[in-house]
Amino acid sequence: AGELGVSASRSVDIMADAAHWILTQRSGECSGNTFIDDEVLTQRAGMSEADLDKYRVSRLVPLMPDFYVGDPAALEKYVDGARKMQGMVGAFTSAFKK
Repeated sequence: AGELGVSASRSVDIMADAAHWILTQRSGECSGNTFIDDEVLTQRAGMSEADLDKYRVSRLVPLMPDFYVGDPAALEKYVDGARKMQGMVGAFTSAFKK
């Protein structure tokens, strides 16, 4: 995904904050569960979707859909759009390099 993929992601801080919440809970309440970082923070730690913006690498690029738990059709649509956008950005920036 390259630079565009990084820009369409969240920082690793979201995982650290979600892990902190998980590791500070009683083991009987969390043991045996699978967690997704943004869901831990919004559904269990009391954060809003707007609060998650602080983890975004870039506010200009839409977040990339999740590879593992997302809708495959949404991911394919995103990747196609990202490739088109990358081509436009590349053509635009190369015009200034001449």
